[in-house]
Formats: sequence, C-alpha cells, structure tokens
Amino acid sequence: MRWLVPALCLVAACGPVDLVVVDVPDAGDLPSQMGAACSDNDGCLAGQFCSKASCSETVGTCVPRPPVVATCSDDFRPECDCDGVQYFNDCYRRYAGAAANQARGFCAPLLCDANTPCPDGASCAQVIRPNECGRAVSGMCWVVPSTSCMTMEHFFACGNATQCLDFCSAVRAGTPMARFPGPCL
Repeated sequence: MRWLVPALCLVAACGPVDLVVVDVPDAGDLPSQMGAACSDNDGCLAGQFCSKASCSETVGTCVPRPPVVATCSDDFRPECDCDGVQYFNDCYRRYAGAAANQARGFCAPLLCDANTPCPDGASCAQVIRPNECGRAVSGMCWVVPSTSCMTMEHFFACGNATQCLDFCSAVRAGTPMARFPGPCL
C-alpha cells in the first residue's frame, strides 16, 4: 500500500507542499522471515526456499538458497527433489528451491519425452546404451551445470558419432545419447 503524506512545514510562510512517499505493506503481504514456517516457496523471502523434513510434510522452514549457481561445486553427487527431478548435486537442488527427497541420491525419476517435458530449468536426459539407438526411449529430468562436467564417460548422439560430449552437454542436448566408458579422446 502506498501513501502520499504532505511534509510538515514548521515555518510561517511555506512554499509548495513537499510530499513524502511511504510504502506500508499490509500485514497479509509480509513474507515469512528466515526460519519461519512455510507451506511452499511463496511463503519465504526472495533468496529463500521452503525446506521440508520429508516429501510428505505439509509444513517446512524458510532457509537460504545459494546466492548464485556459480557458488555450487562441480562434484557429481546426484540429489533428487520430491517431484523426481535429479540434480547434479545438493547445491543445484537448493538453488532451484526444490524440497529434498530424503531417500538421498537417486530416486524414482520423473520421466520425460517429446510429449511429457521436464519442468522449467530441467533437461530431458535420454542417456542410453549404444545398441538402443533407434528405439523410442523415455528420459529422466535432470538439472546440470551449464558447463562441461564428468569425464568418466562420454556420449555420442545416436546416428552421429562426430561430436563427443560430456555428461552435462549430453543431458542438455535433449536427444538420445549413447553412453560409452571413459573420457572423450
């Protein structure tokens, strides 16, 4: 709510009236403070998310998100949110403001394909064995760094073995990628 309040003139001959603009939020518009109870991310301040003890909980606590995704490490330690989206590591999950699946690590994945896209910010990883190329496959929704990552395996687009990709690039490609052991040569 915005109020325009005339400034007080304390001298006998005031000139034009000065106005002071004051923003006064309604009590119902005040967001939760750090550590306050919440039911979803809308109940927390910017830069916070609603962290819950388990996926079945209806009430959580407002906790800080990492300030920028660049502060997240590039350690591959997959974490899953309550909706089945896989995150490269827990920092990426917290940055996205997603509640953690307490099973930790991999979980029952959120499947995706051309008819069932992933939520915003996630990519449909269609990582398969080389002998599965040409077959219709579902993928899993992942959130990965925007840079290269993981060199323990490499990937080629099915039917196109000219560009060797790392895991993160293969996930972001959104097309079937054949997996091979070892780094790109």
